[in-house]
Amino acid sequence: MSYHILHLTKNGSYVSVDRGLLFCEVKSAGECYKLPIDDIKAVIVCTPAVSFSNNAIAALLKNNVVIQHCDRAFQPIGWSVPLSRIKLPCLILWVLTVIICIILSINL
Repeated sequence: MSYHILHLTKNGSYVSVDRGLLFCEVKSAGECYKLPIDDIKAVIVCTPAVSFSNNAIAALLKNNVVIQHCDRAFQPIGWSVPLSRIKLPCLILWVLTVIICIILSINL
């Protein structure tokens, strides 16, 4: 099996998932690309005008795919990483942050 790094570079792209395939639709150009999710190792988002369905993000993360986000100058600014790749101290910090946010929203 070969693994791919998917670069999203076209404005107006919409990323969705159906039956184990990742679809990238560019409505302005009338183009639609598809790739098996199992063959993807990373996604690099190089344009500010990309939309993801929640199911697409969940499917990518479930398959241990890293999503890297870039700014308008094409510089990496962050990433979405599956929880399985996060070390225990970071996971504990994340859980505590979520709990604090829930507590603060209840007290408002």
